[in-house]
Amino acid sequence: MALSPAEMDAAVIRNLAARTGRTLEDWHILLVKAGPFEKSASAVAWLKTEHSLGHVTAQIVVRTLSAPLVPTRVVTDPLQSLMGPVGSTDRDLFDRLVVAVQNALPDAALGVRKGYVSFSLHVQFMVVTRSPRSRGLTIGLSDQDWSLPPLAEAKGLGGSARIRFRLPLTGSDEIERVLTHALAAARGSTPLRMPAT
Repeated sequence: MALSPAEMDAAVIRNLAARTGRTLEDWHILLVKAGPFEKSASAVAWLKTEHSLGHVTAQIVVRTLSAPLVPTRVVTDPLQSLMGPVGSTDRDLFDRLVVAVQNALPDAALGVRKGYVSFSLHVQFMVVTRSPRSRGLTIGLSDQDWSLPPLAEAKGLGGSARIRFRLPLTGSDEIERVLTHALAAARGSTPLRMPAT
């Protein structure tokens, strides 16, 4: 009758000192001193190469270690890499914009993407990214308020091909103008054109 995986692990651990001259705790101490390893498979490979352990035995030794062998990645605020840390000028500007959009459009969803932050209702209507060469944010919009001066065309701001217009946001005094354009984009407004005669 074959052993279950748990019974096999217990048998390997029970015979480990007799087969290798080291207890499970001794192997764990060696691993911790040798680490950190990029991944668990690297620790298994190290045990096999440096100490001639068999593959299954090395896997069991690594798997039973309670201390992390792989350095823990610190999960930080996902917006920090895009908008800067809380308290920075760009981040404060972004936070003010988010509050303004949420007050005007409570159903708007915010999504952190690679390189930008998206705002959407049923479809994406606005993206925000940091300006690469200067202080401030760049806003991309799917549409604009046509009663205001026209916005520049957007290219490569992230998001979908729906993002057609861009405008800079460098100070909190500009949030109202951005919000006016964002509301038009959220409504999906289009320019009024006079019919050809």
